[in-house]
Amino acid sequence: MEFGKLVVLLIFIFPGILVGQTTQQVDFFETALFKADSLRKQHNLDESIQLVTSVLSTYRNDLPDKLQAGLLVQLGRAEQSKGKPQKALKAYEQAYRIRLEILNDSCSAAAVLNNMVGALDDQYYYEGLQKDIDQAFRHSKKAESLLIGKKDSLCQTYLHRVFINRANIYDSKEHYDSALMVSQMVEPLLAASKDTAAYLTFKYGVGKRFINSNQFREARDYFNKTLELVAHTSTEKIDSALLAQMYEGLGVVELNLSQAQKALNHFEDARQIYSRLPDESYTLANLYVNIAQCHEIAQNFPAAQKAYESARDHYSEESITTPFYDMIEA
Repeated sequence: MEFGKLVVLLIFIFPGILVGQTTQQVDFFETALFKADSLRKQHNLDESIQLVTSVLSTYRNDLPDKLQAGLLVQLGRAEQSKGKPQKALKAYEQAYRIRLEILNDSCSAAAVLNNMVGALDDQYYYEGLQKDIDQAFRHSKKAESLLIGKKDSLCQTYLHRVFINRANIYDSKEHYDSALMVSQMVEPLLAASKDTAAYLTFKYGVGKRFINSNQFREARDYFNKTLELVAHTSTEKIDSALLAQMYEGLGVVELNLSQAQKALNHFEDARQIYSRLPDESYTLANLYVNIAQCHEIAQNFPAAQKAYESARDHYSEESITTPFYDMIEA
């Protein structure tokens, strides 16, 4: 659906926003928040951003603080997924101030800090500035301090996610032993929880951590066990991009273990998933380079050339997404 039609439809469904009926206003804002989240999860990032920015600019004075913060978090998530961490950070910072200073909700404020950790880590990936990764670590410690001692199940879930992202900070600093120590601490907690999205993201991160430390056989075992878990998980709880990255990770493992045909099979599984998702040009470009390398090893040079051409075509597109699925949103 075109964005303009979407806004008109929302206003048609909730005409009370035009005549100041408070209950219908809130219903409209909640519907917009839900729709923005749905669009983002479907990787329709531009539409999600347009919807949120339109609601924020048009109705900012009428928005309840809680819903305004929620919309800002959605905006940050979509911008981060587009590979725009600086824009994401601006949205997260506004949401953090509302939740901590106005709503006095330290639990949800910690969740926003954890999202900021992910955006700073992305920014470090793109620009390589030490100050970004140092700030990410400070935000992680601050989020932990806001959550420690809280028994509420949601706060405990956020705390688990803080530790997941902290392990990924250690990855960015190439402190893989520290990252694995944090992983070992948090895995039993996640396994016992019902936070499926966080658990699968965590397990992908651990698998990639083994790759980064050249423990390829351990990585292969870990990814295979994770895919067994995925096979017994309802599809609505699995992010398609994450599943594709697991197959891609397995391909990288097999390529490093000189198993080019197995690697090619996994890369093809990943390609089929990525190709169904919008805004994945950058990811597909990198994947085609790996596919080309597999063909070169097999001395299938025409297929390798075709894969390199596909990589070039995708690199030429402007849609650049976040490089990895390491960080988990709150």
